[in-house]
This record gives sequence, structure tokens and C-alpha cells, in this order.
Amino acid sequence: MSLSPSTTVSTPSSTPSEVCAVCSDTVHSHQFGVPACLGCIVFFRRTVINKVQYKCWKQGRCLITFASRCSCRACRLRKCFHVGMKPAAIQQRDRLGPRNPKVIFYEQMIHYKDVPTSSSLFTPLVHLQRVQRALHVNYSNHPIRNRNQPNAHRKPASRGDINCSLKLAFKNADEWGNHFETYRKLSREEKNSVLSEYGIAFLLIDQAFQTSRFKKDNVWILQNGKILNSDKFQEDEEQSSKAETNSAFIEELIECLGNPFRNLEIDDFECASLKTMLLLTR
Repeated sequence: MSLSPSTTVSTPSSTPSEVCAVCSDTVHSHQFGVPACLGCIVFFRRTVINKVQYKCWKQGRCLITFASRCSCRACRLRKCFHVGMKPAAIQQRDRLGPRNPKVIFYEQMIHYKDVPTSSSLFTPLVHLQRVQRALHVNYSNHPIRNRNQPNAHRKPASRGDINCSLKLAFKNADEWGNHFETYRKLSREEKNSVLSEYGIAFLLIDQAFQTSRFKKDNVWILQNGKILNSDKFQEDEEQSSKAETNSAFIEELIECLGNPFRNLEIDDFECASLKTMLLLTR
């Protein structure tokens, strides 16, 4: 699904043959002196500005590729310096843009008419988002009574919680899409094709937001407030290898989504923006 912009958008200055010098992903720009993807540019900028120090548990020998770049931030940063990324080129507000950029869509693309700014455009979506999150809690067998307190005691998630959160997420994603005329015009088959990818992304954004509000860094939180702990599961696994795989998957979710959401202090408005951009730029 595409969204036609009302103004011409400039493309990054890179050639088709170029790849990121750090992870070999598609080049976004040469902003810090070398060809780099947007992910590595953002990673390098935040690390330098925040003066973050990382530690490698494998003696600094991790291979940094597109697939593994999130596995070791220490080695990723080391490679950024090795390929020539320049800290001196970093500005507090560089070409990555402002913290809260204005986003204006074509009026006919949205369900709400005459909305002049991104703030008023997303207000109904932010409200919908809160309603959907409340629905997840209501469907829970043991809802979190004081869910407004981020660090309240939380129960481990069961298989039923996981299945319910997945089913509701796809329903929520479809409801979200129906606020946009472009999506509403699709056939049911076309919508299912979109949801096969978008539904998972929608679910992960909500869960990453919940996780980011919890101070413990080894748990992943479902939409209903239940937790998946990377160290311990509520139900014993039949095979230790399966338990290890599940634990590694949770750790990757926390590392790649939960922690970035926490560090960036992603709020409700930004969650709604992410969901909308993922839908309309598919």
C-alpha cells in the first residue's frame, strides 16, 4: 500500500551499489563520513550523544552484519569507529529531523476530514489505541487492577494469554486500517494479505510500549500486562532446547524493541504514528 505525498520528498544521496559500511544494509546517507544505513546512523548518533558505554561478552569478536547488528552493541560501535564514522559530524539536531515532525496526509486518505495538523489527525487514533489496550486487559483472566502503575506486580503469561493477544492484535490492526479510505477499499483477500505482515508489527509495537514502561530489563510484557520472562516460563517446556529458543527470542525482542522504546521514551502519540506509517508505507 502506498501513500502519495503532497510534496516531493528528497531521497538519500547514495548509489544503488552502495551498502552500509557497518552492517551491509541499504545506505541512507554519508552523514557521518561513510556510507551508512539509517539504523546505524541513529545507533551511532545516540550512543555518542548519550556517551553510552557497552560491553562485549565475547572479547570483542562479534561479527556485525545486517542480521546480527543488534546482538552486540559494543562490537557494532567499535565497527562504526573502525569504518570511519566521525563523532565530530554529529549535531544535536542534524538531518535526521526534529523529535516530533509534522506529518500531513492527503485528506481523502483518512476517515477524519479537515484535520490541519498531525496532532489533531492522530487524536482519534490515540483514543482508539487506549480503547484497544483496555480491551486486552478485559479479556485477561486475571487483569492488572492497577495497570496505571508501570511497575505493579504482574503475573506470568500463559499460552492462553499469548493466543488471545495475537488474535486481538490482528482484530485491532484491521480496525485501525479501516480508519483509512485506502485500506477500506481493499478486498477482504487484499486486507488479509496486508494483515499477514502488518498484524504482527502492530502487536509488537503495543507490546514494546508496554515493556518500555517496566523497569525490569529481562521481561517482555503482553498487551494485557502479563509478562514473559527470559529466565523463567510459567509452564515447563518439554524440551530444554525449546525453552532455550523461547528465552533467546524474548531476549531479542527486549534488545531490539523493548530497550529502544524505553530509551527513546516512546509515547502514545508516537505509537499511533508508527502503526499508521507501517500501514500506509507497506
